[in-house]
Amino acid sequence: MRMRSRAWPACVLLVAGCAAGALGARSESVESFVGRHWRTPLRPQGPAPARFTPLEASLAPEACGTCHPAQLADWRTSIHAAAMGPGVAGQLAELRVHDPATALGCQNCHAPLAEQMPLVPGTLADNPAFDAALGARGIPCAACHVRGHERFGPPRRDGSLASAAPRASLPHEGVTRTPAYLASSFCRGCHQFGPDGYALNGKPLEDTYEEWKASRFAAAGVQCQDCHMPDRRHLWRGIHDADMVRGGLTITLDDAPPRVPGGVGSGRACAAKLPGVGRSPQPACGDTPAGVVRTIPSVPRRSISAGLAPNEDNCSDRIRVRIPRASQNYYQEVSGLDRRRTCSNSLFDFSAGADHCRHLEAIDHSARAPLARRR
Repeated sequence: MRMRSRAWPACVLLVAGCAAGALGARSESVESFVGRHWRTPLRPQGPAPARFTPLEASLAPEACGTCHPAQLADWRTSIHAAAMGPGVAGQLAELRVHDPATALGCQNCHAPLAEQMPLVPGTLADNPAFDAALGARGIPCAACHVRGHERFGPPRRDGSLASAAPRASLPHEGVTRTPAYLASSFCRGCHQFGPDGYALNGKPLEDTYEEWKASRFAAAGVQCQDCHMPDRRHLWRGIHDADMVRGGLTITLDDAPPRVPGGVGSGRACAAKLPGVGRSPQPACGDTPAGVVRTIPSVPRRSISAGLAPNEDNCSDRIRVRIPRASQNYYQEVSGLDRRRTCSNSLFDFSAGADHCRHLEAIDHSARAPLARRR
């Protein structure tokens, strides 16, 4: 009995240490956590705890990859890793000369850590915490998972939040788990412009969160992460990924009657639907002429047509989406691959086996609509 009485306080401390992070996470709502976690500009991490090793104190993605190699490998292939690529970095370097406050505003999403900012937001003085190497890494692991050197992440797969051991005994003092990492609102800060954000013809240039809210996926409780981070993979595949696009399209072929009474039939027409996520069957090969197209009615404000392009090896492995010339000024190049500077229709080319889609761009510069900031 005496030994049991001595062990009892230690047992209480162990349970309290394991559960402290879980109780804190449960007591804060998702919206409250997201608002606090993504309040911009992000604050500097500050000095790391004295017991941290250099690896634990590092904000470099490779430091995280020491224990999380699969996540690092995924991240390296992602758009997040390329968010501060040479094109963006070059534009921001020029913008910092003329409008440094706006340039830093762009970095809130493209390279959001305070340690990635060359200037201090507000004062625009040189940032003593600036790490040029980290600044070129886009959206690193720490951007989503580290605040004040404290690690944050999602619940375990079984939904539990508690630590497996006292946090002081764990690498980087463990992790605070919260269901906010599984909610679409976690992505909102960068994937939704506010009322004063850049807009074109009244529509925010970044309107993804509101579009999701208005979709049947939101009504069904499907979150952004369910499709763009399947099985918790750090891939964030989207419209830039050919397989992701194919998985969200169903292509059907229908006999098309003559458009003019007594005219010649147009053969077989192609229609595209957006049923959801999941690889759709490829349309059957046939005598579909490349010029036969049908407008996709689900895309508002733009006349976008879809059709099959014959291929010598497999005439069903390519989908073409053409954008009429009048709409070309709404689009900008998404890939440095093949580019056409003609007045023909722009073409998004989703080819089987391609790593990503190619945007064969044709922009009518004389009709380009200016980008306007909402007032």
